[in-house]
Amino acid sequence: MLSGNSGMAVSKEEACLPPIIGTLECSTHEFDLSPLPGTGRRLYITEVAVKQEFRRRGVARALLRGLEDLARHQDADVLYLHVDTENSGALDLYHRAGFVEIDETAETYNFAEALGLHSGSFAKTRHILMRKAVSKR
Repeated sequence: MLSGNSGMAVSKEEACLPPIIGTLECSTHEFDLSPLPGTGRRLYITEVAVKQEFRRRGVARALLRGLEDLARHQDADVLYLHVDTENSGALDLYHRAGFVEIDETAETYNFAEALGLHSGSFAKTRHILMRKAVSKR
């Protein structure tokens, strides 16, 4: 065992791994909370995070491309995500990646409510639901 930067013990194998500079999390269970119109397999992106010093270097774009490859492999038809309207960097990223904003309807409002985006720490922010059709190449 070796001591890592955080003071925690890590194995020699773990010490050789490159540092994590970005993550993307997605799932399907959000659609069980409140239905959205449409059929087919869908994935919901719950989080895209990139370490501060690596932002604006294409990391998030690469993560989104990797997710699209995974979605294609899993026969998913559409990717969804919510983004804070004040996060101009994220909005720009998602628009450039081919995501489009969805007009708010009763269904999309209820979906955001079921995800807790209208309460708690998110109560003072506004989120936009976006979608992207997965190309079949």
